[in-house]
Amino acid sequence: MAALDAAQVAWPLQVRPAAGTESYRSFSDEVEHPEPGEVSFVDAAGQAHARRWTHRQSGLSAVRDATTSVLIVCEAVHGAAAKDAAELARALQEALREAWGGVPRSALLTRDAQFFDL
Repeated sequence: MAALDAAQVAWPLQVRPAAGTESYRSFSDEVEHPEPGEVSFVDAAGQAHARRWTHRQSGLSAVRDATTSVLIVCEAVHGAAAKDAAELARALQEALREAWGGVPRSALLTRDAQFFDL
């Protein structure tokens, strides 16, 4: 899972293999560049907000006290991924509603449904 401060993303955000030119800010504020082909979450400004799928999140879009809008991504590629991801999304939405009273939105992205508008 990844939790990104949506205000720090230059939309659109794509999940794609890195070219190797993207910038990734670590939590220690060092700038790195994903290896070419490394699956990354890259925005229109060439910033990598997560690397190795969601394994490494960026310090640039880390959720902080001042964050007002969050994109939470869960990923799965196993046989029951669609079912498990949908159940996780429902549980997370309920927990967020109970904790903060907001109205979270969700979408299940697939090969046939590749977009989610914030």
